[in-house]
Amino acid sequence: MSDQLFSKLPIFIPKIADLSIFEAGIEVPVVLMDLHHTVWRPVVAQKAVELGEPIIVDPATVQLLYPGARNKKNYKKLSYGDNIVPETLYSNATERLNKVIIPAVTSQVNANACVIVAPAFYSEDTDDIKFTLNLTLLSETLRYLEEQHIQKPVFASINLGGGVLLRPQVRNYVVDMYSGDFKDKIAGYFVTINDLDARKADLDHLIGLADLVFQLSKDKYVFTKHLGGFGEVLSAIGGSGFSSGLGAGETFSVKNLEARKKGFGRNGGWTYVPEIFDYANDVELKKIGYQCSCSYCNGGIPNDAKNKKLHFLERRMAVMDSLAPLSREERIKLMKSSLQSAVSLVGQYVRDYASPFKTDHLQRWIAVLDTASDWEYMTESDEASLNQLLNELDNEQ
Repeated sequence: MSDQLFSKLPIFIPKIADLSIFEAGIEVPVVLMDLHHTVWRPVVAQKAVELGEPIIVDPATVQLLYPGARNKKNYKKLSYGDNIVPETLYSNATERLNKVIIPAVTSQVNANACVIVAPAFYSEDTDDIKFTLNLTLLSETLRYLEEQHIQKPVFASINLGGGVLLRPQVRNYVVDMYSGDFKDKIAGYFVTINDLDARKADLDHLIGLADLVFQLSKDKYVFTKHLGGFGEVLSAIGGSGFSSGLGAGETFSVKNLEARKKGFGRNGGWTYVPEIFDYANDVELKKIGYQCSCSYCNGGIPNDAKNKKLHFLERRMAVMDSLAPLSREERIKLMKSSLQSAVSLVGQYVRDYASPFKTDHLQRWIAVLDTASDWEYMTESDEASLNQLLNELDNEQ
């Protein structure tokens, strides 16, 4: 890495909206907040600064083009304004600077964010005009930061549709576009895939995502978002870690920006069970006699919503800590062993208690690890040949 932002890798980055982590005195490498959440709960962001906790602020520009999301109470308080016209942003650099880049950067600086996340929109595919727009926004953000003498590491947001994952040449094109001209100018990436539930996704999509993360991680930080336990698998393969909330839904969906569905997230009767990489109903956990050794379970299961979040965080961080000192080969072996143990444990629960747990996703995740175990980064000659193909693809679009 060009500069060491984190004392160890991989890491879990909790996305927070309340004070529970700070009240419990838990030290984390970094926390993440959406920009509109810093308006909704300003005391949370302020507390992070007071305690010296590094904070990343997502500028939440992915919501900017969707009126249903943009008109939410707290989002409307942001300085992006109500008069956003997508077509104008596509063609007018001054509009992009004044209505997107400056508000996004200024808000992050004012929140004492440890990095700058460049504004970006959701792009279904590389032939979507917003894919090119995102590259333009990244370039213009870097120029603005240089002009303003703002010296913070910069991360790019890559928000794509799942179809990209199924086409190797297009995945390579994405990597080339972000790592080519920006190679020496950004520290890393946040990667989000639309409607990808890693427990339900097929093997081809999962392998495609793993390949994308691995390629991007050659000399940059790569954090994935909204992926649940599969983030741990990607962290073993080459990712720098992953981020999620501490109990809400873990799948990003553009449909929810267009018209937010009701009943989002899980109610208080569910607990994350790291031994099987899944959530389980508390009634079921009591039936099987589940016992957790973390600081918030007292040898059983967490007894309220706050402790469920802290349980989730402690167990997530424990996995990352176990991976940190290992080589990539050792990380893959350890993660595969954990998944195989989960398969066996689920089988036991099903046999002994007729539990409803499944192993299909676990088997697919193991297959991803097997596929990725012998991956190597491309050599310079490989990259030269690839660039020729990518230039041909670019000319066809």
